[in-house]
Amino acid sequence: MRRFSVQGVWSWLTARLPSGDQWFHRHPQFGHPETIRQDHQLVFGLSRARIPTTRQLRYVGQVLSPGEQSWVRRLSTLAIIAALVLLGSFLNRHIALVPQTGGTLTEGLSGVPQYLNPALARLNTVDAELTTLTFRGLMIMNADFQLVPDLAERVDVSPDGKTYTITLKPNLRWSDGEPLTADDVTYTFELLSDPAYQSPYLQLFRAVKVERPDRRTVVFRLPEPLAPFLSYLTVGLLPEHAWVDSTPQSFALAELNLKPIGNGPFAFHSLAKDRAGNIKSYQLTRNKYFHGPAPYLDRMVIKFFPDYEAALEGLKMHAVDALGGIRLEDLDDVRRVGTIKPFGLSQLTAVFINQKTNGALKAKEARLALAYATDRSALVTDVLDGTGRPIVGPILPGYLGYNPYLKRYDFDLETANRILEDNGWKRTDGGIRQKGSQQLTFTFTVVDQPTLVAVANRLAKDWRQIGAQVEIKAVDINHIQKDVLRPRNYEALLFGQIFTTDPDPYPFWHSSQQKETGFNLSIFFNKKIDQDLEHARRTTSNDERATDYFDFQNVVAEEVPAIFLYQNLYLCVHSKNLRGIKADRIVSGTDRYLDISSWYLRTRPSWVTKKD
Repeated sequence: MRRFSVQGVWSWLTARLPSGDQWFHRHPQFGHPETIRQDHQLVFGLSRARIPTTRQLRYVGQVLSPGEQSWVRRLSTLAIIAALVLLGSFLNRHIALVPQTGGTLTEGLSGVPQYLNPALARLNTVDAELTTLTFRGLMIMNADFQLVPDLAERVDVSPDGKTYTITLKPNLRWSDGEPLTADDVTYTFELLSDPAYQSPYLQLFRAVKVERPDRRTVVFRLPEPLAPFLSYLTVGLLPEHAWVDSTPQSFALAELNLKPIGNGPFAFHSLAKDRAGNIKSYQLTRNKYFHGPAPYLDRMVIKFFPDYEAALEGLKMHAVDALGGIRLEDLDDVRRVGTIKPFGLSQLTAVFINQKTNGALKAKEARLALAYATDRSALVTDVLDGTGRPIVGPILPGYLGYNPYLKRYDFDLETANRILEDNGWKRTDGGIRQKGSQQLTFTFTVVDQPTLVAVANRLAKDWRQIGAQVEIKAVDINHIQKDVLRPRNYEALLFGQIFTTDPDPYPFWHSSQQKETGFNLSIFFNKKIDQDLEHARRTTSNDERATDYFDFQNVVAEEVPAIFLYQNLYLCVHSKNLRGIKADRIVSGTDRYLDISSWYLRTRPSWVTKKD
């Protein structure tokens, strides 16, 4: 293929253009010889160069024939296009749009704020989301899903795992400009460990002693080693100078709970109420004393709605720019409003099998066959519309100790049927599997929520293909704790497990958690698992913890006390011009704000150097 360049085309053109002498003698029809001679003298009086000058080019129309003029126009156009392409390529390599400071983001939340106070906010989703914006702690889960120091500059752990020494970053300040010191840290954690303040964090810190050697140093002393302890230090701090006069009786009633002094990327600016005194919105502005990267956004406006449906309507009416916690059934509606951003949650959904209430499910081969008859991929695709990620074990991808090579039970009805046949489970005339007097029949309990009921129906459909008789029992969410979970009143249960910033599976699988207040929903006991989980809590070595978790997962995979289905996703919709959201995984919906400093609405061109 022949290649063209601007330089080549110009050389071709100049080689074919008439020289200065030829300009006038080629076309005597343009005038009388004497006139031509005079024009010749005029043109060459300007320049005798082969390539015409700018002043000579004014006479092109008098010199070139119409055909030659047409060629000149075509080649000139080609040259201009080539120049523009080269210029565009150059600019594309050296000019980029980068974030620019400015703009207001309006978020919608369903509910009302009560305590913009990290010591109390844990129990209210609205409070938890607002305190994520306005408060920070010693540690933080970053956008790469790693637990890293936040207000802490350095963390030192004693060899026995019982003492944590935290050194604060220098020159920390609260949003009112007051210094943030070790006094604020000790005040916060002493308050959290005091039963009189009734903090939801009481059980985490009740046995922890806090000391303050100097203004930048805090020492935590634990009665026993606890590997997940650093993840507990993500809780936001309180300013002692603002709260020092409060008492346990006045703590929950203080005005600071609604007009906080914080240390997060945004600071409280104002609130608006309706005539009845209900808070309708908050305005937060960039905190000029924030210790981390300053947010690009100038401010955030948080609008409150009485319920999810009202918030969704506000999104559709463009009263807000973003809304989190979108339900699966509303996806089609919100796709027309903005961009869907899915976050992988630290939450998994599984089928927990209670072997104590059903003789058939006590047989390992029955549980194994049900596992093989579970089509996770089709479940996520067809029922969840892709809003989930299939999993096969009790530790989620990305967490410490996750085993990507864990034994799997991929969907295989032939294998499931063969396992039952080989172990004496024969089909009755009605198609139900039976072994002796025991039939493969069980009740499948699920929270009465549309998506979960749809998941349960799909699973029951798969299991019926191998001869299981499944009855679905949907229970109102307000009754699930009292009537189902605490008394362990179920045979098979579709439910979720929610992890914190640490993957510690102890609360869900240690035998001590089988009682009604615990979360061992499979009521499963295995001595090796207990040993692994206990050691993983005591050691300060992540390598040792990972080994313990590998062993734990292998036992669970072998015994099949649960059938793991999918990792839950948190769905957020936002305006198309909002960019800079880096996180892909979060612990809970409130954590989507942890990288808020990188979010931006505006851009500007910037010169950059790009290497080949």
